[in-house]
Amino acid sequence: SAPDGLTSYDWSTGDTTRSITVRQSGSYHCAVRLATGQLGISDTVTVAVLPLPQSSIALNGSNPLCDGDTLILDAGAGFVSYHWNTGEQTRLLTVTQAAAYHAEITDANGCAGLTDTVQVTVLPAPLKPVISRSEDDLHAPAAASYRWFADGQLMAGETGQDLHITQTGSYQVEVTNAQGCSALSDPYMVTVLDVEGEVLPSSLRIAVYPDPARDAATLKVDIASTESATVWLTDLLGRRRHIADIQQGSGSVELKLDLTAVPVGAYHIVVQTAERTVTRMFIRK
Repeated sequence: SAPDGLTSYDWSTGDTTRSITVRQSGSYHCAVRLATGQLGISDTVTVAVLPLPQSSIALNGSNPLCDGDTLILDAGAGFVSYHWNTGEQTRLLTVTQAAAYHAEITDANGCAGLTDTVQVTVLPAPLKPVISRSEDDLHAPAAASYRWFADGQLMAGETGQDLHITQTGSYQVEVTNAQGCSALSDPYMVTVLDVEGEVLPSSLRIAVYPDPARDAATLKVDIASTESATVWLTDLLGRRRHIADIQQGSGSVELKLDLTAVPVGAYHIVVQTAERTVTRMFIRK
């Protein structure tokens, strides 16, 4: 801006106003005329226009992300301050919700600029699967794909909804929905007592399904025609309820168990003959 009270102004840019606005680097001066008609030249001002800082947000994680997962946004290194449109003032921003994200960045010269904008999408995740059992098969709820684990190790080739078990251990299933999001079940323990369908001496065979069960379950007992048996339901404290008596000559018997009055927990089905007692565990959920 040149001094006031002059009759004319002639800037090196060609402008003829008292003040000019510059947006480019360069040297600027102004020739002025006094009221007496005398000419004068201002001093020269050198202006340096610094570039605005720029940065592209880097993603540490997947976008879209699955519900429950996190995505880290990185506004870039080398700036003295950061201000995200969410209010956070850190270089890294952890997000879990669908939205558009950007940050204002300031460099060491005090110049402020904006990063690009990242639109984050969140996909629905499947519910945590609950493993059920029918005899010696484990069953997962419906999903697009499956992976089974035994004792924490991926079971090669086991990618179906059902898993036939032949060994004791801790089993889990990971289900994936059509959007590509996954959920892992809690461990399902299979003990020696849990392996249903095992052929026992003298053709005594018992099975409980579904397992875990809610309000009802089916008990199948295969017994030699020469034997009779009594069936009990016992809890882990040894308290028992009488279920049924199986008469000699019955062979294969299916019993419907009403569990509506049975508290949630682990139980044993006890089949007692004159010569032996056989036990199977199941879960009331």
